[in-house]
Amino acid sequence: MAWNSRDMESTPSPGENIAVLRKARSMGQARLAREAGISVSYLSKIEVGLRPATPPVVAAVAKALHVQVQRIYGQPFLGPSEQADLLHDLRAAVRRYTLPREDVPEPSALQAAVRRAMQLRAETRYLELLGMLPKLLGQVTATALTSATGEAGAWTQVSDVYGCAYAVAHRLAQPDLADMIVSRQSWAATQTWNPEAEVAAAWNEAGTYQSAGQYEDGLAIVERAISKYQTATPLGQSPERAISLGSLH
Repeated sequence: MAWNSRDMESTPSPGENIAVLRKARSMGQARLAREAGISVSYLSKIEVGLRPATPPVVAAVAKALHVQVQRIYGQPFLGPSEQADLLHDLRAAVRRYTLPREDVPEPSALQAAVRRAMQLRAETRYLELLGMLPKLLGQVTATALTSATGEAGAWTQVSDVYGCAYAVAHRLAQPDLADMIVSRQSWAATQTWNPEAEVAAAWNEAGTYQSAGQYEDGLAIVERAISKYQTATPLGQSPERAISLGSLH
């Protein structure tokens, strides 16, 4: 599957959700900061992603905005047990990254399923996406592992699906799962011969550092990806090159 700009779309962060909810209630930053017991400067940095929204801050802001904390995290309204079961299945599939249990499907059916997953991610329909990811991860991996020629396109599909899984783990506030998924995506991306796939994996890896508040490490990942990509791709202004470098910068 060809890489495209959707591979590097970001899901709204808690800070972005705070800004949207605050503006929807016609509240200024000063008022919300005062009612949440934090400084205006701190709130401003949270909203633009320069500081992490820690659980205590999220709880205080949610109370001030009169919403549940799930609204700030952007989590869909789903029973804890059901969501836990779906996440358990995804964890198991990610853990078995070289031991898929699924059979290799017909290429056209697999391509349609991957397109569907990427569409669900773009539409932020994370619960539906979460439900299909464990099986799909197994199918794309089985296909890549049994490809007679080690086809790069098959590994690009694996990388694409891990990118979808990262979006789900990030949005559902599962940082340990997101870390594991990023390592799998990087593993798949190195086998694609596709510099754009490696950029997408590096972009997600940097996101895990940002979520943990480790901005210098995240920046180091980005700078390394820029250098590697520039070395691997010819000079020019192709759409793929502009998207990759623009997103990393």
